[in-house]
Amino acid sequence: MPQSPSSQKQRPSLKEDVLRLDRELLHLLLRRFNLLTRMRGNRSHLLASEEKELREAWTKEAMRISSDPKLSTELFQLLENITFHPKPAESKGEQKLKRPGFNLAPSLKQASIRMHMPASGWHVHAWLLLAACLGRDMQFDHVLMNDHQLDLTRALADAGISAQTRDDSLFLRPDKPFTCPDLSIHCGNDPSLFGLFVGQYIVRPSRVRFTAESQLALSDLSGIAHFLPTVGARMSSSRAGALRFPTRIECSGVLPKTILVPDTVPASFVKGLILALPFAEDPVSIDCSEHSEGSLIIGQCLPLLEEAGFQAAENKKCCLSVNPSHPSLFTPTIPCDPVVCANILAIPLLTGGSIQASGLKPKDPKFSNVLAYLSDLGLSLTWKDHPQKLTAQGSTRPGRLECTAPATLLSGPYSPLIAALHVAFALKGTPLPGESPNDTTAQTFFELFGLTRDTDGLLQAPQEIPDVQWIAPTPEWAMAFALTAFARKKEGFKLGNSGIITEIWPKFWALYNALPLVHFEQTTTETHAEQKKRRRIVTDAQAKIPPQTDA
Repeated sequence: MPQSPSSQKQRPSLKEDVLRLDRELLHLLLRRFNLLTRMRGNRSHLLASEEKELREAWTKEAMRISSDPKLSTELFQLLENITFHPKPAESKGEQKLKRPGFNLAPSLKQASIRMHMPASGWHVHAWLLLAACLGRDMQFDHVLMNDHQLDLTRALADAGISAQTRDDSLFLRPDKPFTCPDLSIHCGNDPSLFGLFVGQYIVRPSRVRFTAESQLALSDLSGIAHFLPTVGARMSSSRAGALRFPTRIECSGVLPKTILVPDTVPASFVKGLILALPFAEDPVSIDCSEHSEGSLIIGQCLPLLEEAGFQAAENKKCCLSVNPSHPSLFTPTIPCDPVVCANILAIPLLTGGSIQASGLKPKDPKFSNVLAYLSDLGLSLTWKDHPQKLTAQGSTRPGRLECTAPATLLSGPYSPLIAALHVAFALKGTPLPGESPNDTTAQTFFELFGLTRDTDGLLQAPQEIPDVQWIAPTPEWAMAFALTAFARKKEGFKLGNSGIITEIWPKFWALYNALPLVHFEQTTTETHAEQKKRRRIVTDAQAKIPPQTDA
């Protein structure tokens, strides 16, 4: 019996149904955003009564279908902070104009870069807070004036500490030593800033309240909350059933003789606690042997404590002993920011040319692995500590393409750079061997360019590279995407959120667009004594007043 035409129609697959629902969901979110915009009117926020009513209604409906707090709390907070593009303009024809993206078209000529490498933000934060606790004035030049530095100045202002910025310089002028009074401190989106302040409060009998921006506010603080009782402190959150910002921490100031740090505690929190131990009443030993980043934590904190004059020593591997001391603070040395520096050094590797820069080499073991990997790929690198000078020479002829990236670089802040190098060399027709980052973001990154893997696992570029437009999830991935444009054969590399890079380095696009010749002036803040004096010329000439005559 022949089937009817209606029965011959195949039902859409489940995948197509999910894709259709996702599109409808995105349109509903856009409608919700537009309605909230109309409700706010000229105000920056909704009325408190309106916000309360919307949140209670959301929570009530969410609890009917799920007991997951991510649906009832985190998703609602995320929706409150999402922004959308304005309505796109339409052309006179039938086709609508696409939303513009930031077109990546850097010069492919050999680069010539002369600059001062930006200073590490974490070291600046650590030194400023130590100086504030000792009541010392301090000044830093060539600072990365990114979003985290702005968070630092706001947090210091909340703590009653005077901190000012001018150009690329940062000044600290505390009226008296910071003694951790009961305050409300805003940490922005910087978890390291939260760790540094919490550490100072833990070693003293004190209590403090912390707030954060939307990105940091969604982070889970349960690992820290479970660890705090071991150091005589406890955490409470204003949100029922959730350990998230805003949060209040109460500290007794009574620390055990030995602190064992579990792997569930973030490294940024552990580093802040170590730098606060010199201000404790009794000597303390902190054991980081069970932490996955224990060697990196000790490697960053111990040199800083020794340079500041504190009594600290590593009595065994990943175990640090710190004695109470209040030395006079010497002029600190700040290394370069490792992630930003690594991305800058990759430019002459892709275009040829040279870099001449000043700055202190970071002591991060992973950064040393990155430098070794770039050198194997053909970058001739020389870094001197006395004087602090970096010279790098790239060649259009690649080096040892059989080298592989260390496994430690396939995850963490350097993985976007490794992925970008794999993409760039694949687009040039010389794919790199070895493993590449394989997380979800990296796989999406490779698929953007239509890359596939051959039988040997090497990335192969298609004959026709598609037009690529991407929204980078992090600033590191945005810089990685910008590096791939040096291997392009035509236009079509566009970044939809170019402003995200300002979170870690606002001057990136100034360098990127000024290629191939980039000569950043090495400015330093001029003191009052160094200001140019006015010239005074002394002569023997005398002025003679003519006699007055009667009119």
